Amino acid sequence: MVEKEKRKNYSEQQVKTLSSKVVSSTEKIVFVTRYSRDMDRFRSFYDVAKSNRRKIVVSPKTAHLLSRLVEDKRLDLPDPSKDESILVYYKRKKSGDFEQKDYYVWEREFMDKMVTYEFVHENQSKLVMDLDFYQFAELIDIKPKAGSHFIHSMSEPYSEEDIADQVMHNWLDHFEMQFHQL
Repeated sequence: MVEKEKRKNYSEQQVKTLSSKVVSSTEKIVFVTRYSRDMDRFRSFYDVAKSNRRKIVVSPKTAHLLSRLVEDKRLDLPDPSKDESILVYYKRKKSGDFEQKDYYVWEREFMDKMVTYEFVHENQSKLVMDLDFYQFAELIDIKPKAGSHFIHSMSEPYSEEDIADQVMHNWLDHFEMQFHQL
């Protein structure tokens, strides 16, 4: 069973430092999860990936949000359309063939940055993947190597019996992943 780490309140710099230690210590993929609109945390994970010579893989939803926020220079966010350190993960839909028609119009904007489960599986040592709760089923196709890392960077669930938290730990146990609470 994946060992649960105690939740603590870390500064953004501490999260960056601790995450970088995890990433630099492994040749396996590192998955990260955060609140979807927490762009400061995204920036931390992006910086960690780059400083460890890895690319960060995001969902079309995250890429879309970034592409809208990049115009605000105060946020200092990377442009997912131009930044070569950002790849966009597309899961299979409708046809199962990753065809443009299978995706919403707003998702199509990033298809030139597309990576699929096959790419992620074959390049695990080169990636940090931003993974949200609804993408856990993608682990079946990605097939992360046992001992891969998962950095959970969200605040405490409403209760220790929180169903989403238990489901997450079940997935991590199944794939023998190392859990980090940052």
